[in-house]
Amino acid sequence: MIFTRSQVAILVGGCVESLASIRSEVIMRQRFVAPNIAAWGQYIDELRWRSGQWGLLGTSAAVQTLAVCDGGVPNHDSTAVIARVRPLLLRDLNGDVPEVLEPKRAKWDFENLMRLAFIAESHALGQTVGRAQRPPIVEHILACAHGRHYWGVDSAVAGASPEDGDVFTTALVVHALRNFEDPPGELAIYRSWLAERLATSPLVRSRPHLVALIGLALQAVHRDPQQPAAIAAGLDRCERELLRWRRDEDAVVVDRPAFEGYSLPESHGTDYTFVNAEIVSALFFLRKGSPVAARRFVLDVTDRVHKNVARHGAFQGQPGMEPTVDQLWACRLLGLVVETHRSPGHLLVPRFGTLPWARGGFLMLMVALAVIVTVLTGSGLAGVGAVLAAIFVTVGFSYFAKPEP
Repeated sequence: MIFTRSQVAILVGGCVESLASIRSEVIMRQRFVAPNIAAWGQYIDELRWRSGQWGLLGTSAAVQTLAVCDGGVPNHDSTAVIARVRPLLLRDLNGDVPEVLEPKRAKWDFENLMRLAFIAESHALGQTVGRAQRPPIVEHILACAHGRHYWGVDSAVAGASPEDGDVFTTALVVHALRNFEDPPGELAIYRSWLAERLATSPLVRSRPHLVALIGLALQAVHRDPQQPAAIAAGLDRCERELLRWRRDEDAVVVDRPAFEGYSLPESHGTDYTFVNAEIVSALFFLRKGSPVAARRFVLDVTDRVHKNVARHGAFQGQPGMEPTVDQLWACRLLGLVVETHRSPGHLLVPRFGTLPWARGGFLMLMVALAVIVTVLTGSGLAGVGAVLAAIFVTVGFSYFAKPEP
């Protein structure tokens, strides 16, 4: 497909429809775990939702999904649903805990850093929160770094003191805390560590979903006037690595996620999550300002996500499965595409034709075709018509790829 302005506008309309569809499915799949207390499980598809399972990760992801679907400002229906969830998503781990959460505490959910990061993020809902207003759980997560420039999978486990940082965990935590960063640059030490790991570890660079997550973590909500050069270099490296990956990859697949599993100490068990490289990469490119070279890829991913939702009613992150966390990542992409489309200029439209050599080369090709038509028909009038048609097509080609002001 050639994404012209009109086709991009149609796709953006589809994104709005998909956001509404996911929002409806998420609200429908809430379950009551106590009087007037709602929650979600790992999945929202009909088969797995009926299992009765619920958890803090799925619940915090569902709350954030509703906020994204509503454009960052929950409407009346969503606000009522979110209010029923708040008792489960603690602001302070040292405060009173509802009885319904005691089984979660017993299986060490409050020492699982990935879950804590998602819970903390659910208290921002896409809005920036100053230091004076941020919940104590944010300070707890920061303290779990134990003065180091990274987090490990067991950083929140009582008594643990990890010597080695985990790139996935650190990127996930920094991304989750981005709306609580006050003052700007507060998280720079963690971003610098991630940038250094990206630069020195071929294993990290070989995993596209990890590169994209690092790129998202390196992007601060508010500009840091003293941003270390290493972070800027890391952002550029993420862009290069992801563009290279896309050149080497044959197809765009949005229901083939990468598995991230990890083990916690002793009786704390294991945990895992899935991350779709295409979706987080597209999200990274959009937040980075929609680089020209990545626009076709972003639109391809968005188109596939929209069609996936249109077929199933919600986003199937894996064939036949609708994970709750995947709804959040899909909605972040769909919502940002809509927001970007509303920005000045045409930041979503691929601009191949804006390059001088491309326009010139295209015009030369069309003129050459006009000459061939003249020779084959032996008609000067046909040749003139073909030349005029070539000029008209070239102008139209440039129009659809017109650079933003």
